[in-house]
Amino acid sequence: MNGKNESALYKKGLAQAEQDQVQQAVDTLSQVVKKYPNTSEAESAKLKIRELRSPQRRPLTGTRSTQKAR
Repeated sequence: MNGKNESALYKKGLAQAEQDQVQQAVDTLSQVVKKYPNTSEAESAKLKIRELRSPQRRPLTGTRSTQKAR
């Protein structure tokens, strides 16, 4: 494993989540967990899936994006 595949798939899932494509994001992030189970991306994907499935969806940390005005 060279790290690029799992990273790209993880980033795709994050992008889908940002576009409110929740089910697609969960599916993509689930692929990361299944295909690359022993990676940091898989651990991050599990956390993101949990966040997306939460009834009160919000960022895991108190970060605020200041780049919304693009």
